[in-house]
Amino acid sequence: MIFYSFYNAQLIQSATNIEETVLSFINDSMLLVTSKSLLEVDIAIRDIMEHPNRGFDWSITHNSPYELTKLALMNYSCSLLDTAPSDLVLTRTNSDRSKTSQTIKTTNNYKCLGVMLEPKVRWSSHHQKVITNAT
Repeated sequence: MIFYSFYNAQLIQSATNIEETVLSFINDSMLLVTSKSLLEVDIAIRDIMEHPNRGFDWSITHNSPYELTKLALMNYSCSLLDTAPSDLVLTRTNSDRSKTSQTIKTTNNYKCLGVMLEPKVRWSSHHQKVITNAT
């Protein structure tokens, strides 16, 4: 288990400012970005993933390519006036220097480490899953 802490250290340290956090548990990682608007958040996520020596570069140098189809985007807004931008498009430079683009769909439910998350933080999805599994 401690091996993953060393293995993921460079990825975790790639968060360069107070508004960015990278969380990691074994082989699962999560980006948390806070900002004044959801558009600024999308720009910051794109920067974390695409900027040299950050997300995608880390995955290539650590021989641990991201499975782009497993990525999800969830927007948490403090304001009802802040509308979510369209789905996020990330472009990855592969080890052979070809480029791969992937549209990351915005989702209303996401399971992370066994907990169902939702944008309004009401836990209704998680509650329903627990009830379903208990019966």
